[in-house]
Amino acid sequence: MYEASSGAKINRQKSEILPTGKGRIADNEKNKYNLQVCENYILLLGVYVGKDKTVCDHLNWSGKVSKIKSLLNMWMQRQLTIQGRVNVISSLFMSRLWYSLFVTSMPDQVLRDIKTACVSFVWNNGAHLVKYNTIIDQKCNGGTIESKMYAFRLKFLARFLDKNYKVLWKSTFKYFISKILNMNLSEEILFMSLPENLKCIPNVYKEMFKGFDLLRDDIEFDLSTENVYDQPLFCNPNVLFDEKTVIWYDFINAGIVQVKDISYEVVESFFTRNGS
Repeated sequence: MYEASSGAKINRQKSEILPTGKGRIADNEKNKYNLQVCENYILLLGVYVGKDKTVCDHLNWSGKVSKIKSLLNMWMQRQLTIQGRVNVISSLFMSRLWYSLFVTSMPDQVLRDIKTACVSFVWNNGAHLVKYNTIIDQKCNGGTIESKMYAFRLKFLARFLDKNYKVLWKSTFKYFISKILNMNLSEEILFMSLPENLKCIPNVYKEMFKGFDLLRDDIEFDLSTENVYDQPLFCNPNVLFDEKTVIWYDFINAGIVQVKDISYEVVESFFTRNGS
């Protein structure tokens, strides 16, 4: 099918195939197509994907962490200022992570290892003279390293909101968003302050929402009447009951999830004066 639709030929000596879901490849199909079958994971465009997330995370990140630590030790031998070390981290080492971060999330242990290695490098394995939260703050607040993880995620969130930016992953993103609390929402989800223990969306998307939450207080929405009607009723800081956000599953199960679901729109001149 691939050869017929694309006009390209499959290199059967190098190509591999990974069954997903409940799919299986019969022995006669293996002999017919002569492709190497991978049961657990496969290397796709430089990133390991597969059925076992733990194994894929190890393959995707362990080598990068080891390489970064090795290079940091090499640069440690040079006489650099603190700002010079920060520039080394920002320009030379963090760029090694962006490609993988585009398609997969960073495990917590990997994040801790990289953070420890970078902070130790900044202080030349000596005492930490400034608090970590100050170091990662903006320069105007005394910081020297700006956290780029959430900034990277927010860039893709902005592309998601751009209606002129048409790519396949936006449909995948919308699918997972629709599963959040079974509310079947789309872009309106950004009005909500989501629980941290969501299990229905991948960590990559959780990090997008987390980055947005960090900026929420500094963002002003220019709302039209339609935007107000689209506001979610639950987990929404703009919709409070007893000064608290609420989540009522009976309403959600009944399909009542947005302001427009409990509103009645009056259309002028729809009725005559005498009500007929």
